[in-house]
Amino acid sequence: MLTAKLYTVPLVNALSSFVLFPHPSVIMQLKRQYKSGKYLGKRCFSVLLHGKPGTGKTEFSKYLARMMKMEVNVVRISDIMDKYVGESEKNIKRTFAESNNRVLVFDEADSMLYSRDNAERSWEISHVNEFLAQMDMFKGILVCTTNLLSSLDVAAIRRFDWKAEFFPLKSDQIYKILCHYFSDVDFSGYIDDFNMFDGISAGDIAVAAGRFLNGKSTADEIITILRNEMKYKPTKQKSLGFSCV
Repeated sequence: MLTAKLYTVPLVNALSSFVLFPHPSVIMQLKRQYKSGKYLGKRCFSVLLHGKPGTGKTEFSKYLARMMKMEVNVVRISDIMDKYVGESEKNIKRTFAESNNRVLVFDEADSMLYSRDNAERSWEISHVNEFLAQMDMFKGILVCTTNLLSSLDVAAIRRFDWKAEFFPLKSDQIYKILCHYFSDVDFSGYIDDFNMFDGISAGDIAVAAGRFLNGKSTADEIITILRNEMKYKPTKQKSLGFSCV
């Protein structure tokens, strides 16, 4: 996927009823809301990023931290979960406490914030309860990413100040990202091909880039790899960028 170094606002689209996201003005708006929230006594500013794998959710979190000039702590659920009763809750509490005044990112948060209505074990409920309790006390920016929005707890979703959905790339974005990864390759003759890459994500392009780390590549070779990646897409989906509410 795109690294934070390459991640720039023009490479991702946004559709929203109130603002283009992540247009630079959104970062300024996030800063204002975060600072005004602290002034008003609101401890945590929270963002929920959801969408297909490889669309840039985690990297946008790092980009956000860089734009906010804050340290970032990216946590995966495997860092939290423990086989002993009560230990996972302690790890949740510790992670929040160690990340105050930072951007705290929970990757694949659906493994932690699953719907309590579907819980079969008591500890599944206690994990969510502890997470929400720490979320209320957290002094920083919390970002949760997920590929499975429908599996999240409804009450948890409601707690987030911002919610943004990430989609596969538009054709013009495919061209821009390819030019970032392959600056010495001319893709101008393949513009029409990009319109057929319905469902291609930044992560797919990163896979293609990884094939040529130690050697030269041609536009035809790269396009062929992307065509092959399309074969593994489960369903066709509209290429919309991403939106937020």
